[in-house]
Amino acid sequence: MTIGVLVVDDSNFFRQQISKLINSFGDFKVVGTAVNGSEAITKTALLRPDVITMDYEMPGMDGITSIRQIMEKTPTPILMLSSLSYDGARITLDALDSGATDYLLKDFESFARATTKTQNELYKKLKALSESPLSRASRVATPTPATPNPTPAKPIGTSKRENDSSSKLAQTTASSAASKTEQKNNAAANTAEQKNTGSKLKSLSHYDVMLIGCSTGGPAVLNRILSLVSANFPLPIVIALHMPEYFTETFAQRLNQLSKLKVKEAETGDTLVRGQVLLAPGGKQLIFDPKTRNSLVVVPNSKNLNYAPCVDVLFASAARDLDKKVLALVLTGMGADGREGAKLIKKNGATIWVQDEKSCVVFGMPGAIVKANLADAVLSMDALTDLFVTG
Repeated sequence: MTIGVLVVDDSNFFRQQISKLINSFGDFKVVGTAVNGSEAITKTALLRPDVITMDYEMPGMDGITSIRQIMEKTPTPILMLSSLSYDGARITLDALDSGATDYLLKDFESFARATTKTQNELYKKLKALSESPLSRASRVATPTPATPNPTPAKPIGTSKRENDSSSKLAQTTASSAASKTEQKNNAAANTAEQKNTGSKLKSLSHYDVMLIGCSTGGPAVLNRILSLVSANFPLPIVIALHMPEYFTETFAQRLNQLSKLKVKEAETGDTLVRGQVLLAPGGKQLIFDPKTRNSLVVVPNSKNLNYAPCVDVLFASAARDLDKKVLALVLTGMGADGREGAKLIKKNGATIWVQDEKSCVVFGMPGAIVKANLADAVLSMDALTDLFVTG
């Protein structure tokens, strides 16, 4: 099935370049373009794309306002195109708070040259968002056009998608109704399981530090759990979130305003203190100091590493240089970062919990832990929230 993309940008150059890249991917097709936020809302409702790429600065309605209305009326995964700057970081975080799913750094040179790095990053992010629960849900929710014609016309922008016939619609409705009992039974079983698991999760006194790794969808999860976390949460927290330079400082400041805990971008010499959350700085790596075994060191990124900060690097350093009992959480994120590091901390007796697939924007990172048989528990969003609220 071809994945439909709506490209929203007021620059004709970027609309053309982004569209050209997307159409070159084979399994993607640009089903429409928009020059401002208002047009984006209209075309999202009309074309029902699987994913949207969204610029911020546009005439008339800006990208943030457009995102809010799209997520309210026709929820669709949105990839925000951002600049690498303090203003770009602020705007991107506003977009994520408004409902955007992920972001991609955009600059004139990389798109003009259509570099391999730009192509790869754009493809991977679009692919991940197209496979997200939100994208799947938007396809299911797409209404069948009402028409007396026995053979409905194809909707605009869905050239390779077959329209639902009335018989298919009837089958889907019947199937949905038939599955309600099963869903209720599963929900009851899950609730009971979560209650049983919850009693285990609340015993955090066994650990000395919590390490968190995440990527796509991570900012929203961190916003939620750290805004609800109890002031008496018993563990220091260290987070490696895939974010570029400038972004992590701005994000840490926002989390600090939301949370009862102190949240800051990590610096060399920071120690593990209860009630404090340290966020690895963007574009760099965060490791534990082998001399003190209780403090952190910020080091330059290595060219052979795909992510900066990298969850594997943080976890591996904890296994090597941290003489403490570790509880690790791997949350939503694209790829498999964290899996190799998890193997090392697991050998040292660490406990590893992951976010469940249903609540993840992308199950890549948690899924890699599960597939490697490294997960000690798979937690729903409710269980995660309860862990921090009652910690």
